[in-house]
Parts: sequence; C-alpha cells; structure tokens
Amino acid sequence: LWGPPVSTAGAKVTEKTALSLPAVWRPVNLIAGPIGSLPLPAYRSEGEVRQPATGWASDLLDSPHDDLTQMELLELIMAHCLLWWNAYLLKVYDASGMRPELGGRKVQKLVPIHPGRVKPGRTKNGTSGGQKIYKIDGDKVGYTDLEILHIPGFGFDGVAGLYAIRLARESLGRVLAAEE
Repeated sequence: LWGPPVSTAGAKVTEKTALSLPAVWRPVNLIAGPIGSLPLPAYRSEGEVRQPATGWASDLLDSPHDDLTQMELLELIMAHCLLWWNAYLLKVYDASGMRPELGGRKVQKLVPIHPGRVKPGRTKNGTSGGQKIYKIDGDKVGYTDLEILHIPGFGFDGVAGLYAIRLARESLGRVLAAEE
C-alpha cells in the first residue's frame, strides 16, 4: 500500500495522475471550489455571545498569504485534504505579538506546503508517544506544531491522515491503464 505508486495493472498512480481522471478531478473541484469561496471570519467570545473579531487574527484570515487570496488558499487546503487527507501550512511569524515561547511573535502569514514533501511523525519520548514533528524534504531537523499548522484527515495514529489516492491505487490504476 505504501510502496511505489505503480498499480498491479502497471499504471503509475499519484495524486497528480489521478487528477487526470474526471472521476477524481470533478469531485475535488466541486468540493474545494465552493468551500474555498465561503467566508472565514474571525470571532471572539464575550461570555455566551460570539462577536466579530478585529486585530491580527482577523487580518491573518483576510490576507493569509502574499500571493494567494483567502479563497485560493482555502481551495488549495481543501484540495490537499481531499487528495492527501492532510494539509500543511508553515506559520510565518513577525517580530512582535503573541507567542511568548517564540519570543512574543505572532503568525503573520500561512505558506502552504505540498503534502508530498512532508513526513509527519513523533519524537521518541518514553511511553508518552513524544511530540509531533514534521520533516520537510527529508530534513534532519523537524518542525513542531509551533511552526506547522497541520490539518489531518481520517487516520489511525493521531499523527497524519491516510493518503486517499494511495488507498484507491489499484482501482484507479486499472482505469488509468485502460486509458493508455
């Protein structure tokens, strides 16, 4: 299941090749597009009442990335969740603000990371399971939840979602092989 992306029918099955199939492309497009277009306002609680928020959290949601609009980023996140059952965003901090453990900095931007580049895991820490850690492009040093926003899909280990296309490799491979 987690080996090379070649099905027994001989077709290479990756998230990219699966998108060439209308049965994959259309549902991803039909789900990711509308969800990306939904508003994502920030709120704060005042007792039992929820009020629209202002400040850095609202600014981050309004303009989460220098090159992507809120809609484009949400659509990309949703596509990553649908195809890889995981989305990863690098938190870019500024020099002032909210996180005491990071020198008082706050999140300024969110940069999407292709899920195929990230290997999630845990540090070894006795019986507690350790801290979640994310290695990007095989880096020796991993990132923690302070640096990565991880949106996992369905999974069994509490670390990462299962890879949807890999789970459907054989059936998608038969379709791709028939098209060749």
